[in-house]
Amino acid sequence: LDVFPSWLSPSWLVTKLKEGAKSAEIRIMEGLERKWSDGIHVIALTRYLATILRNIEDIFAPHEFVEVVDKAHITKYLVSLDNQFNKIQDKGGNPALASWFKGQQLNLNADGTLASVWKARQSMKEKFDEL
Repeated sequence: LDVFPSWLSPSWLVTKLKEGAKSAEIRIMEGLERKWSDGIHVIALTRYLATILRNIEDIFAPHEFVEVVDKAHITKYLVSLDNQFNKIQDKGGNPALASWFKGQQLNLNADGTLASVWKARQSMKEKFDEL
């Protein structure tokens, strides 16, 4: 990724700051080995920065919702998607797998290293391996 869509993206930075704070809190609660980022002041600062950054983003980069399908046609649209999915499966094909799912249910440190894996991911390892 380029610098702006990753490190300089406000949404991405807010998410990473929150994940780092959450990982630190989990390490503290579970009595795991602590890092420099597990101090109460560092966690508070991280949460404060995430809040400030999110508020700045809301002011300067307002969000927009677009209605892709008219409300009168929602059911018809969803049924057509289901029918297409079922056609592909009936032919023995494999509908496109959501590759973004591979990185889900992980807690990361502020520096991007793996902090922990959700219990759901650990208990259903085969589902994640097949992606």
